[in-house]
This record gives sequence, C-alpha cells and structure tokens, in this order.
Amino acid sequence: MNNCLVLGGNGLIGSFVAEKLVAKGCNVRVFDKFTGKNNLKAIETKIEKVKGDYINQKDVRQALDGIEYVFHCIHTTVPRTSIEKPVFDAETNILPSINILRDSCELGVKKIVYLSSIVVYGNTKTIPAKENARLEPMTPYAVSKMAIEKYIEYFNRVYGIDYAILRPTTSYGERQVVSKGTGVIANFVFNALRNKPIVIYGNGSSEKDFLHAEDLASGVIAAGFNKSRFKIFNLGSGKVISLNNLAEKVKKATGNNIEINRLNKACEVQRLVCDISRACSELDWKPKISLDEGIKRCFAKFKKDV
Repeated sequence: MNNCLVLGGNGLIGSFVAEKLVAKGCNVRVFDKFTGKNNLKAIETKIEKVKGDYINQKDVRQALDGIEYVFHCIHTTVPRTSIEKPVFDAETNILPSINILRDSCELGVKKIVYLSSIVVYGNTKTIPAKENARLEPMTPYAVSKMAIEKYIEYFNRVYGIDYAILRPTTSYGERQVVSKGTGVIANFVFNALRNKPIVIYGNGSSEKDFLHAEDLASGVIAAGFNKSRFKIFNLGSGKVISLNNLAEKVKKATGNNIEINRLNKACEVQRLVCDISRACSELDWKPKISLDEGIKRCFAKFKKDV
C-alpha cells in the first residue's frame, strides 16, 4: 500500500482527497491544524491524524517521514486577502512550500501533487485556457501559486522528484468554511438561508467555472497515480456562469426574494474558462456533480448551521 500525506487534509478539498485515498486502499496520514469543524468523521478510524502548523518546518518534516506521495492542499490566503497582505502571502505559502520540497527530496518522497489554481492564467487571451497558455497572474495569491509551480519544476529538474500540478477552477462544496472572502457559493447560500443580502464583488458580469470539491479530489487522485506524459492539468466543470446568474439561481433555490448587493472589487478577472480535455483524456477523469446538485448539497448541509 502507498503511504500518502495530505497537507490540509481536514479542509474542503483535502478531506475529499483523504477519503478517496482511503477508498483506494492507501495508508493515509492527514496533516492539519484541526481547528473548527471535523470533515473527517467518516474515516477517522482509518487515517493517522497529525496536528501541526504548515509554516512550522519541523512539524511538516516530521509528518513527511516514511511518506511516498504528498498531496499539497494548503494555501493560507485567498485572492482578496493576498492583495491586503502580499508579504504574508509570500512568507506563509512560498517559503513553506520550498521547505516541503527540500525535505521531501531528502526523505525520499516519490511524488508531490500540488493544487495550484486557474488564476495563474489571469486575463489570458487564450480562451479556453490551455495548460501551455501564458501565465499572467493578477494578484499576490496567483503569483505565489505560480512561484510554487516553478519551484516544483526546479526540484524535479535538479533532484528528480516526480510531480503533478493541478490548476482547478473555483472549487466549492458543503464542507466549505463560510467566512469573509472565501467560497462564493458557500457565502451566497449561507446568506440566503439567513435572509441576508447576497454580496457580489464587482458588477456581477464576471463568469466563473465552479467545480465541486469531490470532483476536484477525484482529479487529484488521478493525477497522483495515473501514468501520463504531462505534468500539468486543468480541472473544471467545463461550464461557466456569471455571478449575477449564480445569485439568481441561489435565490430561486431558497424561494425568497433576497436582496443582492454589489461592491467594488480590484483585479477582477472577467472571464476565465479552462480547457479540461487533457485531464479527461490523460487521467480518464471527468466532473460528475452538476452545479444544481452541488448547490442542493450546500443547502442541505448549511441549513444545519443556520
């Protein structure tokens, strides 16, 4: 059995990754701060939980001991908070990732699978964006994602560690932590359930491709273990929806006439669609959860939290 480490394994995406690794028969170690809700209840007896801080090199190095596959699902910022704190973004994402790569090479890790983001493309002129499109990051968050990708390529070139880089579209799901600045769908649904205004940053015309975290996790596993001549893969639903139309869809689901507030937002990518054909053909992967089904799952879960 493969020995696997999921960094950020109690989070929205990482918890689904951990579940799928367990189902695959892997030995799974989950590294997380384990603050807030527990997303691993269903598999707690089948995994090893390691509590630690991602920016503490000693904590992470200990978690890497005996590991063959690393699934890197941690990022400490979101685009908006990275604009407010660019130095924090670099210090708590780029530097810890370099330490992880160095320690992984020293400890004999076979492969690292990194969750980057579609935002590395920025306002690319290539629509839909292919994996070889020019990278034009527009926020510190996107810059740090791109920088970590380049460091992974460097450590592969110099030290030979295998890797896969995933560039997913906007992920969401019922395990999302609802907080300011994170989770468009989670915030829309949570506010609607409390009869509070849905807040859109920008004029609402920007279009996003939403991918359920469980589908994303399936792509992560496929990239980790499937053979391919490629190392970088886009993951998405293949469909886009404007924030205005998404808000209307959520309003319809609630049956309430919820107010929609629009606020100014800097560095907004108006339309970004990625080409997922490489992942579909090379990884034998495709998204299965529709946006309507995903929203229903969020409603069902968040109703318990209101």
